[in-house]
Amino acid sequence: MPDAPWLLARRGRLYRIRKQWRKGIADFDAALALKPDAPTTLFFRGTSLAAIEEFDRAIADLESCIRLQPESADAYWRIGTIHEYRRNLPAAIAAYQKALEIDPKTYPGLPNTLVELQRKLKRKLSRVKRAKANKTKRHKDS
Repeated sequence: MPDAPWLLARRGRLYRIRKQWRKGIADFDAALALKPDAPTTLFFRGTSLAAIEEFDRAIADLESCIRLQPESADAYWRIGTIHEYRRNLPAAIAAYQKALEIDPKTYPGLPNTLVELQRKLKRKLSRVKRAKANKTKRHKDS
């Protein structure tokens, strides 16, 4: 096994391209053990973890990437996709908005996605509000 962090990260990226997620993650782990402040390696491990649905760890890596490289629109976008998949609409919207703020040209379809997510969130909040009102009304009628 190579002992240079960049070699491990590079091999991890090759595994990632081949969708051999766990092998890639193992190499990213080894690279980060040697050089923990590598934002690109954190990003690729985070995206690989997301691919195998280890979402909490993926978000932690992507947030670490952002702490080291605050202008990483890709990391914000990936966090947004994870939150959208998990149906955490407020968090997805916030992450997507930050990605667009940093790099509005890379994600041309994202403004439309944001509009749709905001509509979904508004409908969801309306349903919750109606359900609470109905519950309160039934409680008063009892």
